[in-house]
Amino acid sequence: MLASITPLGERSRGRKWSRTVTAYVVGAVAGGAALGVVAGAVAALAGVLDVRVRWAVIAAAVVITVIAEWRWRLPTVRRQVDVRWLDAYRGWVVGLGYGAQLGAAVVTIVPTAATWVMLWLGVASGSFAVAVVTGVVFGAVRAAPVLATWQVTDVATLHQWHRRLAEWGRPADRFTRTTTWMCAAGVVALAVGAAR
Repeated sequence: MLASITPLGERSRGRKWSRTVTAYVVGAVAGGAALGVVAGAVAALAGVLDVRVRWAVIAAAVVITVIAEWRWRLPTVRRQVDVRWLDAYRGWVVGLGYGAQLGAAVVTIVPTAATWVMLWLGVASGSFAVAVVTGVVFGAVRAAPVLATWQVTDVATLHQWHRRLAEWGRPADRFTRTTTWMCAAGVVALAVGAAR
């Protein structure tokens, strides 16, 4: 999807890249906020629990999630954004729609446990506001890579961009998994600290 919204691609469709990308970022932040509201509602309910119980449950959920990713496949929906939108709708509609779906994360394929860990941490806070802010930040971070496509203005640069994406795939996956494991260790440490 990232390589679909480029200046080259948008120009070929008779649209402005800046308008599509702006709508994409707004949609991703809104989708992340919506996800944060759901996590916030659960966090508010979890906030009534004793802090030791809440952190123990969240630590168990995070550890199970990380192990599930490492050992098996995480449960996920089997859909991605609809590629047919690219030619069927205006750029701002595509940007807003794609952004909202990807910012909301769990309505499309979830390729990593990091998404679920982010949600667990929002719930663990026991705070509606913290969970919403977590969702907003997630949506903004999820949208940021599309900004790097600003230089894809010709076919040669597009091919180079695809090669770079392929090269970054494994290191990015390792980084994400390592960071997720570190978060899991941190959550377990917080749960142990709360239990004392």
